[in-house]
Amino acid sequence: MDTELETAIAAAIKAERSRVIDLAVRAARKEEWCGQFEVAMGEVYPDESPWLDSDGFSCRGFGPDGFNCDGRDQDGRDRNGFSREGYDRDGYNRDGFDYSGMDREGYDRNGYDLQGFTRDGLSRSGMSRDSDEYRNAYRFDQYGLDVDFRNLRGLDREGQTREQRAARCIYDANGYTAR
Repeated sequence: MDTELETAIAAAIKAERSRVIDLAVRAARKEEWCGQFEVAMGEVYPDESPWLDSDGFSCRGFGPDGFNCDGRDQDGRDRNGFSREGYDRDGYNRDGFDYSGMDREGYDRNGYDLQGFTRDGLSRSGMSRDSDEYRNAYRFDQYGLDVDFRNLRGLDREGQTREQRAARCIYDANGYTAR
């Protein structure tokens, strides 16, 4: 057989194969039977995998690079690894901050950690974390009470001093008075 004729026949067969694969991929995607399609195509055209339509997408909608026509991979991440919400797999955005606004080292955009200290160990008011000044100034919770539930004047939530409260404590663990 003539080599020119063989080349023409091979080109025609290849063009028809590409047309059949294109139609089959699009039909399988439309009907949502990609699993069965891939098994059948593996039998008919085992050397063609992955089978792509003329736009370059598989039955499942992904190109050979693993991204769909929107530029997203199977996990919904773009080519830079960010989700639609703008966060990477570790939960950090393009600026390097997580959902709560902290960077990978635990500091916010202003450079403070959750306790209110900079990387140098200084509080917002400029006091060192290890100083006595800081320890004495910052010993209250968000309600203004210390570890004994007393405010700066020494009063508890009910407005009583330690001595007044002690005078009320005349019961043992079983509720009996000591008198």
